[in-house]
Amino acid sequence: MNEHKTTAEDKKWLYDVDPFAAKKERDARRIAVQKTREASSSTDNRNAQTSKARADYPEVIMATSLRELVEDAIKQVRP
Repeated sequence: MNEHKTTAEDKKWLYDVDPFAAKKERDARRIAVQKTREASSSTDNRNAQTSKARADYPEVIMATSLRELVEDAIKQVRP
């Protein structure tokens, strides 16, 4: 039977000569991919939370001198 020749790439490990080594290698790749996804998703979550927090506040447009005055007042209240 030539099923193994037409098998999808992600299923070729089923027809490997040493199924235990193939499964171990497959699991190692799966763990590496999962770690990469977790790392990227945690970064994405932090960025999403930050942008969401910023979206809750209205945009304030003012002159530079007035902005500096407001920022200094805020810094005195919240060190």
